[in-house]
Amino acid sequence: MEEHKQNTQRKAYRQFSLTMIMLLVTGVACFLGGHLHGYRQGYRQAFDFWDSGQIRTYSFYVFDLLPKPDDGTKSTSQIELLVKQIKNDVKPGVWDNTGGKASIDIDSNGLVLRINANPIVIEEVDAYLKNKKKNLVESATQK
Repeated sequence: MEEHKQNTQRKAYRQFSLTMIMLLVTGVACFLGGHLHGYRQGYRQAFDFWDSGQIRTYSFYVFDLLPKPDDGTKSTSQIELLVKQIKNDVKPGVWDNTGGKASIDIDSNGLVLRINANPIVIEEVDAYLKNKKKNLVESATQK
């Protein structure tokens, strides 16, 4: 029984050691690659990959950015206004209304935006919406 326990521990240690060696080799390769090609070129290549036009879809819940109508109905004009603001403020040249590949779809319930864009645009939309939420919170606390 003790021998079985030792064998199991040895296997786990070997697997852990191999994983650590692989991580070390990968880290060294990345470090050397950065020095051989220059950091700027390495960063540029990374951005080229992220900005390569690979379209992804991400959903943003925006119900907290929309004013609450008094009659309990949803206001489609408010969410459409938010879509226009995003398209005007976040990388205006990439959206479908200006000939780009990125698009924004409004979910059927009118509370979710589906962004179809590359990861850089999605990150910028995320930052834009977070900033809008922060400004709304600050303006609400000042009242």
